[in-house]
Amino acid sequence: MDEKTLTQKQEKALELVVRGCSDVEVARRLGVSRQVINTWRNHDTGFQYELEVRRQAVREKHQDKMNELVEKSLEVVGQALSEGDEKTRLQTAMFVLRISGLQASMGRAKRGSRAEIEKELVENTLFQVVQEMGWVE
Repeated sequence: MDEKTLTQKQEKALELVVRGCSDVEVARRLGVSRQVINTWRNHDTGFQYELEVRRQAVREKHQDKMNELVEKSLEVVGQALSEGDEKTRLQTAMFVLRISGLQASMGRAKRGSRAEIEKELVENTLFQVVQEMGWVE
């Protein structure tokens, strides 16, 4: 079935599926069997195409919101690094290093490479400082 010829029930089904409703719930709301919904989802190329288009639109919308949150979060982290007390700054710095992906990317480096040695030195030094300050056990 071509996406231009979707029925009103299929259009409503698309809305409900994108909102996260199960096939059983969609079928109940539309007054059709679950097998009808299953057939649309698994065998109707027009329905499948339109579902993917709508899901992509939702992903893009959420990605835009996530990008805004990341920007705000980076501002907060930057502020904590420059204005917080010493413990907060150090904890923030350790967290940023941990989530930066530095460990994963460094893990791929050759053992004994300059980058790996530098990474280990930084991590060990920071860990020692945190221990000496009594912030971790």
